[in-house]
Amino acid sequence: MISTTLLSQQDRKEHYRKIYTLMDEQGVDGLLVSGDGPIKYVNGEYAAGWGVFALIPRQGEPIFFQGNEGREYILTPVRKNAADYWIKEFDVMTFPNIVKAVRDKGLDSKTIGLNLEALPMGLYMAMQDCLDQLHVKIKDISEPFKTLRRCKSGGYLKIIEEAIDIVDTCVRELPGLLHTGMYEYEVKGILENIMIGRGAENTLILVNADPVDISSPAIPADHKPRALREGDLMVVEITVCYRGCWLQKIAVYSFGEPKHEYREMFDAVDEAIRDCVKMVKPGVNAKDLVNAIDDQIEAKGFLSARKDFISGPCGHLSGYEMDEGTFSPVKDFYLEEGMLFVLHPAAALPGWEPGKPGIFGPGTMFLVTENGVKSLNQTINEIYVI
Repeated sequence: MISTTLLSQQDRKEHYRKIYTLMDEQGVDGLLVSGDGPIKYVNGEYAAGWGVFALIPRQGEPIFFQGNEGREYILTPVRKNAADYWIKEFDVMTFPNIVKAVRDKGLDSKTIGLNLEALPMGLYMAMQDCLDQLHVKIKDISEPFKTLRRCKSGGYLKIIEEAIDIVDTCVRELPGLLHTGMYEYEVKGILENIMIGRGAENTLILVNADPVDISSPAIPADHKPRALREGDLMVVEITVCYRGCWLQKIAVYSFGEPKHEYREMFDAVDEAIRDCVKMVKPGVNAKDLVNAIDDQIEAKGFLSARKDFISGPCGHLSGYEMDEGTFSPVKDFYLEEGMLFVLHPAAALPGWEPGKPGIFGPGTMFLVTENGVKSLNQTINEIYVI
């Protein structure tokens, strides 16, 4: 695992070129952004987290704010590791400090863009009162700023490769660690240990073990503890956040040989992914991709998740956020070079309802390239028999 900073100054230059273009297009004089993904985008791989804000003026140097009154020590590691950060100016996150920075950056009586989707209502109202003192106008730039972050390039592609290796390692190692009598939350713990041991900063592990219906993976803590039993199927959504990159793999395990109908459902989903992803290239509508996949699943005699069957979405973009745009069979969404996405369709037997035979996944990550698409996971899709 490489330990150096993977995003270069060239990456910073490209990110800020896009940020300044966004400001010009939106008619704002600066940005005040928050949220883990947005902060990673403007500050490189580090110094992100809940409660961090970054102020980026159209002219002049940016500043970020972290911690709060009484927790000023949080900036001590920032001072010690300042070379890792793109933004070299920082302060404690207080409203007076933001007011001072807005004034120092010449943004009083100007228009500032906020990604309001990242702000709880109370925090937004307090922020608005703070900026009103300076006669600052606020404009919501949530959607255009999200769009700006969707296409990956440069050093971020190396981060993607390392993150993919983490989830693939989980898929490969898990069969040798599973046994009946183990609880679902223990499966979650095993996977988290692997990922954290590989440098993950965050994880999301969803598990669904059941002898019949594994169509909807869930957090193990949302129901009473359940031990794994012979005859169970188990779907695991293995999601990692590594150096500011969220991606995942959906794997299916069986405690004993699975019934023929489950292999048929699994193979129908897997084949639909492999066949239909070939249509992907820049400019392709994700709506057409979703419908092509579901058409093929339904042609095999199964229900797809677009009708008569409730399961997760067929796919979505990923990267700075876990879901940077959900694919839908009824909404247009055009793919561009550099978009990172996962496909995880589902299938069920006719007459499905919760508790009847259904399966979610497998799920695989892809990257839209200049001329087509690249499959990223090095683990194959199969039902791993324990």
